[in-house]
Amino acid sequence: EEKMIDNETSRNQVKPILKDFLLKMFEFATIFKHPKFEAEREWRLISLFSVDSPDGIEFREGISTIIPYITRNLTKENEDFSIRRLIVGPTQDKALSKEAVKTFLTVNKVEFRDGDIVSSEIPYRNL
Repeated sequence: EEKMIDNETSRNQVKPILKDFLLKMFEFATIFKHPKFEAEREWRLISLFSVDSPDGIEFREGISTIIPYITRNLTKENEDFSIRRLIVGPTQDKALSKEAVKTFLTVNKVEFRDGDIVSSEIPYRNL
């Protein structure tokens, strides 16, 4: 006897599988990186959240959309934080972006030496 499975049942069965798949994809996203960016030795933080419990989610203006983000402290309270090297960009105006980052770090009392902040050598493409 052939049974018909309604769409609701089908969706409920697929949801946990899809959720597990997406969680694994996020985990792998922290590992893979385009080779052109290898020299920049960036590090990434990925934090998963649910739209069902949006505590702490803030929004900022993007070029073509609203961008959700969360704020996280990178140090313990009263712990010093200093920058050894920071690469800015790629960006359309390298000098302006570099100065903006220096101002941001100064206002937020993050220690750095002038030579620690450099512009990316990767060309900017405004697509």
